[in-house]
Amino acid sequence: MRILIVEDNPELAAVLAELLRIEGYDDVRIAPDGTSGLVQVRSSVPDAVLCDLGLPGQINGLEFALRCRADPALQSIYLVAISGFGEAEDRQRALDAGFNELLAKPIRFDVLIDCARRARKEP
Repeated sequence: MRILIVEDNPELAAVLAELLRIEGYDDVRIAPDGTSGLVQVRSSVPDAVLCDLGLPGQINGLEFALRCRADPALQSIYLVAISGFGEAEDRQRALDAGFNELLAKPIRFDVLIDCARRARKEP
């Protein structure tokens, strides 16, 4: 299973990637912003993307999801929003943009792994 983490906080991205690798997800990549994230998903379509909503630059997390869902080649990616905000309206905005779910920061290890299993469609 290929997973891409699109996160501008390098420490958080590294921790998430390491936790996923510990759990056996070996193909985990990191992109620091929405633009490079889109380049990566288009060049090597991952199974799942964890994407921060508050990305710097022209492509924030919501725009990232909208662009993925508009591209037929990327529509099957399991998109997970990650955000410091987890209120109902934040979740709804993420779902409306095309995310499958939203994980609120700080992300607990068990929640991260459950999310990876859903992306893989495991029980």
